[in-house]
Amino acid sequence: MSGPVWNAAGKKELKEPEDDSRRELAPEAWNMIRAANRAGEVNRLRQELPAATWPLVESFREDTQAIKSISFIGDSLIFRAGTAWEEGIVYIAGRQGIVKIPELTLIGRSAAGSVYALVGQADIRLVRNPDGQLQGEVLAVFPWTEIKRKLKEQMPNLNTLADCEQPEKCVEEVIPFSDGSGLMLVSSMGIYLIGKDRAELFHPNVSDLEEYEMDDSSIDMAHGSVSPDERWLAYGSQSSNHLLFDRNSGEVYSVYPESSYPHFSLFTRDGRQAWFNSCHFYNGSTIRAMIDEVLADGSADREEWPLGQDGARVYAAAALTGGVVLGDAYGYLWMMDGEGTELWRHFVGSTISGMAVSDDEGLLAVGTYGGMLHLLDLRSGAMDEYSIGTGTIRERERIIVWKSEDEPLRW
Repeated sequence: MSGPVWNAAGKKELKEPEDDSRRELAPEAWNMIRAANRAGEVNRLRQELPAATWPLVESFREDTQAIKSISFIGDSLIFRAGTAWEEGIVYIAGRQGIVKIPELTLIGRSAAGSVYALVGQADIRLVRNPDGQLQGEVLAVFPWTEIKRKLKEQMPNLNTLADCEQPEKCVEEVIPFSDGSGLMLVSSMGIYLIGKDRAELFHPNVSDLEEYEMDDSSIDMAHGSVSPDERWLAYGSQSSNHLLFDRNSGEVYSVYPESSYPHFSLFTRDGRQAWFNSCHFYNGSTIRAMIDEVLADGSADREEWPLGQDGARVYAAAALTGGVVLGDAYGYLWMMDGEGTELWRHFVGSTISGMAVSDDEGLLAVGTYGGMLHLLDLRSGAMDEYSIGTGTIRERERIIVWKSEDEPLRW
């Protein structure tokens, strides 16, 4: 193609894109957020100052922290601000406002959804159907003193969670079983199965540690999940393959990762697939292991499994009836159906650290390392005017929990 118009366009001098100057407005915007919260005018704030991430996070980076371990409890939402190696705080947000739960360091929810594990300094309590004050039927109590004693009796020469002075601060994730019989505990000192009569190191394998004359159970990128029927565990760490454990047979199946390092696992809502993410730097790949095929073959050892998504390093995810929402290191949500086809994507603005979906699947709670908890309406007919994405996702509210603030702020 040629001609005067084309030639003129080709000769036009191109300018470098200008730097984002919104950072200069960050202090003023933050003062507006504070003032609106004090005055109880958060709805007006959101109308006049659309929520944003980058301008604030870049200016207040030292104040940000991860929002993790998110769970819905009826109309309330419970979450932890701070990673496992920080002095984190557990909050519950509901009709009563946003309240600190100082006696807890972590909370986890069963795959079936009715039982919660409340992790404190003295013990781990399993509670069925707790209310907004976390009161409910107590199914079991596991004192840390007993957990540590049992672990040390089994592995006297191995440095494990039993050797942590404050083990509750070493735990990164806890998933209770719905019958109250025990829980899966994920930590930087290994993955454990805790029950009324046992406490055992599940990963790494004790025999492997002894074979290689290792005296420490510590692992990187520890992760684990439980299937909806609680028969299967999917787990791993940076130095392992993806692993599937059948609680019925006791069989462990090994799945070779698509990328370098196993990083995350999740079961689909129907429990028929285990999605495994492995990463390399900030990129990654997610594969779909079919449970029925593993059982039919008696093995998960095959050259490759079909992809669920390629490109995202996943830190958190949520299973819905129509597929899986993956949250990546670049701040994107990816909604993939059961065949690995992308349905939509949505940008929240910072590395995603935690996620949960409401029981009716209408609301998605997304936590980020930017210290923000985004409440997204999955049934909105239109996207926010200032959002980036391909779906009709609308942010209903945002909660900001920064280290410099005494209380969380709404936006």
